Amino acid sequence: MPQSAANRSSAKPAPAKRKILIADDEEMIQELLTTLVAPLRCDVLTARDGDAALDLIKSEHPHLVILDVAMPKRTGLQVVKSLKSDLATSSIPIVLVTALTSETDIKMGLDSGADAVIGKPFSTQAVLDTVGKLLETQTASTKGAEESRSTKPEPSFETMTRSQLLIYAKELGDLYRKTEVLNEDLQQQRQETFHFFNVLCHEIRTALTPIVSSTGLLAETMKAPPQSTDARLLNNIAAGVEILKARVEELLELAGLQTKAFKVSFTSVDVKALLHETCDILQPAARRNHQRIALHIKDNLAPHTGR
Repeated sequence: MPQSAANRSSAKPAPAKRKILIADDEEMIQELLTTLVAPLRCDVLTARDGDAALDLIKSEHPHLVILDVAMPKRTGLQVVKSLKSDLATSSIPIVLVTALTSETDIKMGLDSGADAVIGKPFSTQAVLDTVGKLLETQTASTKGAEESRSTKPEPSFETMTRSQLLIYAKELGDLYRKTEVLNEDLQQQRQETFHFFNVLCHEIRTALTPIVSSTGLLAETMKAPPQSTDARLLNNIAAGVEILKARVEELLELAGLQTKAFKVSFTSVDVKALLHETCDILQPAARRNHQRIALHIKDNLAPHTGR
């Protein structure tokens, strides 16, 4: 007898099948785990590496994930960390499978945020018990949250009691303090970045100095005709260096505007080697001006500590 329209409209839709994602780079392990969880009557998705597993999790929203610890591109532990740090996936139960079954390895897996760790080779009953229990817990938790949302709507400010308002104010205060800490950390990182940026620019400017001097001396030594290839190449080098110097000066000015102060750190300096290096840099300019640099250093010159 055909079902009436009223009965058809009141009939509840069949619940959607639960989904399990199995991520392992070995196809044989994927097939084995798929066979072991078959009695749970779930749809099974598979992935060969950590990146593919994350993509499937974000697009398919499985009810449980089984991850091999040693996978290419991204390990199982890295996938766990990524899932647990994302509010949208943090509640998904995760089972890690590994051939490393020492207490240290198991503790590392659990500390990463996984809900369970199963060692290889697998026990059929262990896989069924672990996966079945986590699925039941996840389903009950989801159902309870949905019922709570449907029966207990969020109170408005007008209907809150004094104690509720105090709790709400405390939560806001905690959130504000956390935001302040994060902002301070961000500012510190920004200052350190610009400090490094400033030091790097100074190093580049220092490296350009001997190039400028050597290019000028080379031009005078060669005395190439203005329209010759050698003259044009030397002019290109000189022009390129001047452009680099201008850009470095602009970057240094920007870094100076962004940083308030620099931390001074002291280190030992080989003064003798530093003086020789300085003379080598100045020699081209001295020869160009028909000058001579003489360096006399005591043999027992001690390193300078900077203090």
